Amino acid sequence: MNEILETLRTNSPKIAVLGDSILDAYYVGFLRETQESIFIPQKRYYHLGGAGNVAYSIRRLGGTPLFYTVLGVRANSKTFHGLLTNKKLLSSFCLTEETRDISLKTRLVADNRILLRLDEDYDAPISADTSNRLYSHFRYNMDDIRCVVVSDYQKGCIGQDLFERIKKICLARNIRLLVDSKSSWDFSGIFLYKPTVAELEKLLGRQLAGIDETIEYGMRFKQEQGIENMVITLDANGLIYLDDSDMAYPISSVCKAPVDPTGAGDSMMAAMAVCLANGIPMDAAVRFANEVAAISCERMGTIAVSLDMLEKRVQG
Repeated sequence: MNEILETLRTNSPKIAVLGDSILDAYYVGFLRETQESIFIPQKRYYHLGGAGNVAYSIRRLGGTPLFYTVLGVRANSKTFHGLLTNKKLLSSFCLTEETRDISLKTRLVADNRILLRLDEDYDAPISADTSNRLYSHFRYNMDDIRCVVVSDYQKGCIGQDLFERIKKICLARNIRLLVDSKSSWDFSGIFLYKPTVAELEKLLGRQLAGIDETIEYGMRFKQEQGIENMVITLDANGLIYLDDSDMAYPISSVCKAPVDPTGAGDSMMAAMAVCLANGIPMDAAVRFANEVAAISCERMGTIAVSLDMLEKRVQG
């Protein structure tokens, strides 16, 4: 761990992140129990969610993210835009569509516990013109890019055609492509695919009973798709790493006291991307990312884990 942290503090490789922006909102307050439960909010705060969280997490882990997304002009998009500006992630790669907005996920929190999540989804696809512009920005800014992350939450930013174009140019330039997607695309040739077990079950059209069956069908999917590496996340049960030699490694979660899993998958993807961009082997990157996800789960809110947080964890 110390060697990895030293490497991440020394280098700041460029990593492209493309995907859906989601605004995470938290209302913190208390419950008043009468004939009905009444939630009394005391404060409200916002976090970058979705691909925005991946990009910010890469920044916090020492990388240099180039963030490609599409926002709108309504309230949620304006709040997200402000967060990007505040965290120095905003660039000309963040496009705007006048008729568009982004999804909002609101959590009600009391006693350091999430009581309820309210989802206001916006999943209309971006226009063909906007998709072309997003790809053009990406294509002409690939100098020194060490790896590319696609974060697809099926909120309309990344369509199948755009993904195919991204994949094609990454393969042509021998740039590692890391994909976290809820869509059923052709993943052949990509370096890493990171589904949750629920997402994998949906793709397979069947439920998976336990670790052994998840490994069996995950490996079959990996081989049929022609994916180099897969990381299947299992929520509180950790993950399964399927490597490029078709070996399977179940890895337990190291989360000590789970509080809020929001954004843990984004943190994991960001950690693997930063490690790989620094030349760290995949197996070490996976174990490092497992530690990063654990820190995220142990804190309330959509947390972008920093190198300082990791150093404190190592020091005990």
